[in-house]
Amino acid sequence: MIISPATCRAARGLLDWSQERLAAAANVGLSTIKNFEAEKSTPTGNNILAIQTAFEKMGVEFLSDGGVSSRGEPVSFEPGQVHDHSVYGFVGYWRGRTVDIWVPRETVDDAGALRTASEMERLDVFRRFRPEFEAFAADILRGRATETGRVSLDPVPFQLWRERRKRLGDRLRVPVERDYISALGMAVFAFARLEWAAVWCCERIAPNSINNTLPRMAGDLAHKLTELAATLPPSSEQIDLSEAAAEFKNLVRTRNALLHATPGSTDEGAQRLFRDGESWTVDMIDDAADAFTACNGRLVALSNGFLAALP
Repeated sequence: MIISPATCRAARGLLDWSQERLAAAANVGLSTIKNFEAEKSTPTGNNILAIQTAFEKMGVEFLSDGGVSSRGEPVSFEPGQVHDHSVYGFVGYWRGRTVDIWVPRETVDDAGALRTASEMERLDVFRRFRPEFEAFAADILRGRATETGRVSLDPVPFQLWRERRKRLGDRLRVPVERDYISALGMAVFAFARLEWAAVWCCERIAPNSINNTLPRMAGDLAHKLTELAATLPPSSEQIDLSEAAAEFKNLVRTRNALLHATPGSTDEGAQRLFRDGESWTVDMIDDAADAFTACNGRLVALSNGFLAALP
């Protein structure tokens, strides 16, 4: 999962880091952190990756439901339960502390679609949905920046959590490692930035050439950028642009090879994408994302410098 302003703040709280310490660890400007957390601006692809990497090096895990967790700090639960007329509960352990987990009767009723029920029927529903209540409680605790002694599983948040979980399950019937999905997502995001950098270079050379006839495929865009670069007077910058356009064209092939790869399983049972019988590893995907990012930076520099000065 890619970091957001909210998870950035939560991760800092988990580590008890100041904004200054995070900026130093990620080697980015303090204003970058402040503006990101205040949702005033989004850092560049390189900076957002540096921020997330700084957290992950300290063992922070960014969860698919938007929470954060510290690896190596499992949540466990007592097998028994308590209940009265308005609330059910059980005991959890997190960060070496005891945590009371409260499940209001309304949450139990919603989970079991109960309208009227006896206490025995409601207790049976509570026991049947206990694994989901535990999973929800664990996600809440892992997303907390500070320690807590009690968690209440209120009905509306629980239903929203179940819906998100179902959507995730519908997307991934076969589980895939989070690191693998994260690498794929970062590569796709990096290529999207690269693609738009190419669009703006074309627009700098020939205004409205892209907006009026936007190519349907990245390969068409790469061809268009190559053609437009060749129309410019010879210079060192023009050569640099032509080389960047050629690099973009090659990276389109890399993107296509990744996105049109065949899903399958390795001998060890891990879910991967395959190209010509070879699996895309996390390192290979990261290398592709780095190449996309580097070419993006090259095109952005040309767009804001050499091409911006064109008459």
